Amino acid sequence: MKRIVFTLIVMVSATQLLWAQADIKEIEQYIEQARIAWDVPGMAVAIVKDGKVISARGYGVLEAGGTQKVDEHSLFAIASNTKAFIATSIGIMQSRGLLRLDDKVADYLPGFQLYDPY
Repeated sequence: MKRIVFTLIVMVSATQLLWAQADIKEIEQYIEQARIAWDVPGMAVAIVKDGKVISARGYGVLEAGGTQKVDEHSLFAIASNTKAFIATSIGIMQSRGLLRLDDKVADYLPGFQLYDPY
């Protein structure tokens, strides 16, 4: 839970800095300071502005006490948080008229198959 709260705070704070047209180095320094202050071993962050990645890099190490550095390609287990991400994404897509909540998954992913055909 601590890491989720930390991630949200960093995301909101970085967004605020971007809206103020801050220098990317200033944002990266802020992220690193926040990582240290919250005692997070490592994280990978991408900053996207106007549809373009303006920064993608790692901060810290992959494991507490480890030496392997995080980079922009590092993968992290995020537990059950993917369910919330997917649900939010589907809700946004539905509100934009890109899909309907009663559509079949197979209409969008033809190879998708469950025991029950619906």
